[in-house]
Amino acid sequence: MHLTRLLLVGALAATTVTAVPALAAPSKAGCTGAPDRALSTAKVLGLDGSYTLPAKTPTALVLFAHGYRSWSGAWQKAMVEASAKHNAVAVAVDYRGLASADEFHGGWPVKAGSEDLARAAATFTAMCPSIKTTAVYSAGMGGNAAGLAIAHQPSRFTYWVDVQGATDLYGLWTSLSAIGGPCLPTGQCLPGLDTYYATTRSEIETAAGGEPYENKAGFDALDPTTQMRAAASLGLKGAVVVHAVADSSELYTSGAVMAALLRAKSVPTDTYTVGSGNSGQDRTLAGEAGAGPSDPMAGAEPDGENGAIVIKTGLTALWGMVDKGGVKPAGQPYIVNG
Repeated sequence: MHLTRLLLVGALAATTVTAVPALAAPSKAGCTGAPDRALSTAKVLGLDGSYTLPAKTPTALVLFAHGYRSWSGAWQKAMVEASAKHNAVAVAVDYRGLASADEFHGGWPVKAGSEDLARAAATFTAMCPSIKTTAVYSAGMGGNAAGLAIAHQPSRFTYWVDVQGATDLYGLWTSLSAIGGPCLPTGQCLPGLDTYYATTRSEIETAAGGEPYENKAGFDALDPTTQMRAAASLGLKGAVVVHAVADSSELYTSGAVMAALLRAKSVPTDTYTVGSGNSGQDRTLAGEAGAGPSDPMAGAEPDGENGAIVIKTGLTALWGMVDKGGVKPAGQPYIVNG
C-alpha cells in the first residue's frame, strides 16, 4: 500500500493490533494499568463502554467514536494499541439511545453521542492531569457525533481524525434518498433500490424530527458542517480527513467540504483521498464489509481488521498526532492507493 502527497512520498505502515481483552472491573490504579485489560466505563462515566490504561503515566487521551450499526466493543483492539504503544488512555462508549445488539445497534443518536464524547473528554482529563493531548477518532456516523462535540465544546479536543465521516447530513440524506425506498410514518420501509439505505434515512429523520424540508432547524442542529460554521473558533491543533472517492452514501464531497471548513477555521488539516484498489474494488466502508452485507455503512469496523484502507490510514495519522515527535497535520493533501 503506497501513500503519496499527490506524488509518491512513502509507504503507509500496516496497523498491528493485540487480542481483544475481556471486560474487567474498574482498576484502583487510577490512570495507569495493564494496557490489555479493558475496564468498564459504567462507574466512571455512567455510560456503557470500555477504556484501557497505559502502563506509564499517560500523556494523551484517545476517544473512539463508533459508526452506524456499530458499538464501543468494535474498537477494543485499537484501544489496546493506543495504551500499549502510544501511552494513551483510550475510551469508547455506546451513545445513549443506541439500540441493542438484537436491533443491530441501530438508530442515529448523534446528539447524545456528542455529549457523551465531551463528557468522556472532560472526565478523563480531570482524572488524569498528565494528559496534554485529547484526540478523537471517528468513523461514519461517529463523525456526526464527533463534529457536533467539537463544534459545541471546542476546548475539549486537540486533534480529530474524521474517517468517511457523516459530516454533511443534508448530502447524506440526499444520497440515501436516491438509492433507498420510501419509509412510512410507522417506520416500515417499502421496497426500493435498497431498503437498508431507506431505513438509515428514516433513522436520521427520526433523530432530526422530520425530513430536511419539514424541519430544517432539526437538521441544522444535527449537521456538523452547519454547527462548525456557526462556532466562533475551534480549539483543534490539527485534523485529518480520510475519505474514499468511490463512497456512494457518505459522499466524498462531504469530506472535501469539511476539510475546507476546518482550514477556514485555521485548523491545519491533512486530507487523505483513498482510491480504488488494484483490482478495482471499492475502498469505502461499504466496499470492505466486516459486519456483514446487511451493514455496509459500518463495514470497516471493528478496527479495520478486515484490511479496510480508510481505517488503517486514519489510525496511522492518529498515532502521529498523539506520539511525542509524531507527524502532525500540516494542511497537506495525500493520495492513498491499494
